[in-house]
Amino acid sequence: MDWKAWKLFDYPDVIKEPMDLGTVQKNLEAGKYKDALEFAHHVRLVWSNCKTYNQDGSEYYKLAQKFSKKFEAMYKKIDLSADLGEIKEPTKEEKKKFSQNIYLIDSEVLGNVVTMLDERCEKCIDKTDPDEIEINIDKIDALTFQAVDEFVKEHLSKQKKPTSSKSRKKRKRP
Repeated sequence: MDWKAWKLFDYPDVIKEPMDLGTVQKNLEAGKYKDALEFAHHVRLVWSNCKTYNQDGSEYYKLAQKFSKKFEAMYKKIDLSADLGEIKEPTKEEKKKFSQNIYLIDSEVLGNVVTMLDERCEKCIDKTDPDEIEINIDKIDALTFQAVDEFVKEHLSKQKKPTSSKSRKKRKRP
C-alpha cells in the first residue's frame, strides 16, 4: 500500500507488518510462496491491517471483514495435506502448548487467530460475554487446529521480543 500517496502518514506507526493485495499478487506470480499457509498468512494480513487501521464499523472495516469471510470460506475448501502433512487430532500436549502460545503473540496476530477460528470453526468461539472472547480448544477441528497452530508458531518465530502476559490485557485461558 502506498500510504504516502494516500497521505496516511501514521500508517507505519499503526501497522507493523504492511501487506497489500498487489504485493500478494506479485509474490504469487513470482512463485515466492512456499505453501498455501504462507499465501494465506499474507492475505489475512491484508484484512487484519485494514481492520486495525480503520475504525470498527467504517466501510473499509466492513469490507475487510466481508472479504476475510469470503477468503476463509474458499480457503477451507483447499486440501492442505501437502502443506500440513498428515492431518491428525491434536494431542493434549499440543493443545496445551497452543494455549500457552496464544498468550505470547501480539494482539494483532491474536485478532487474526480469532478471525480464522471464527470463520473456519465457529463452534469453538464463545462470544456470550461482550468484553471477552473465549476459545474452546477442544472444539477446534483437526485441520483448523493444525493451520492455526502453524500460524501462531510462525508469528512467534518472527517476534523479536514476546510480550509478557502481565503487560497484556487479561484474557481467560482457553
